Amino acid sequence: MLEQCRKRRQQRLRGNQETIGERFEKDRAALLPLPATPYEACDKRTGRVSSLSLVRYRGNDYSAPVCWGHREVLIKGYVHEVVISCGAEVIARHSRSYEREDMIFDPLHYLALLEQKTNALDQAAPLVGWELPEEFAQLRRLLEARLSKRGKREYVQVLRLLETKAVRQDTASTDVIFGDTTDHIDFSVFGSRRDCHTLKSNATRTVPTATT
Repeated sequence: MLEQCRKRRQQRLRGNQETIGERFEKDRAALLPLPATPYEACDKRTGRVSSLSLVRYRGNDYSAPVCWGHREVLIKGYVHEVVISCGAEVIARHSRSYEREDMIFDPLHYLALLEQKTNALDQAAPLVGWELPEEFAQLRRLLEARLSKRGKREYVQVLRLLETKAVRQDTASTDVIFGDTTDHIDFSVFGSRRDCHTLKSNATRTVPTATT
């Protein structure tokens, strides 16, 4: 193909004295320089995070973290992705939906609220269809059996560790989270978080033994 392009540059079109290559060099001198930053091939729109932590884009609702509620945001619609930013910070990324009136949730966006309202854990729409390794269900059963209502909040706090990017990358191996047993949970593998919320950060937490 490159060789054919070079041959094409030597040709003259009807009515022109100069070759295609010679004419191109004159045109190149008039071209503007490339932009300092890469061009973003996306549709940009402004929006606002609703009270339900949703941002509407082209007839569909995309979730954002609850701590960004009621904030003005910039929405970038790419072919395969929707990116939501507030100021200079990207707060949400979703696969783009081409359905109508669709709702696209990221369960992690709602965990901060569920930590305060744990009774809604099993009814929360954003968590429907969220597939987690079996070890998470095992951990929840263990915590609730030993800590009763407080165990549900402890479980949500474990889920909130997934908000950290490094932790999400490591959860392919659940041993990173639970080790060899769910009786002992090593929190030190997660490091610190810089999100808009706070989580108790004991280096190592041991689930207390149930009383009979």
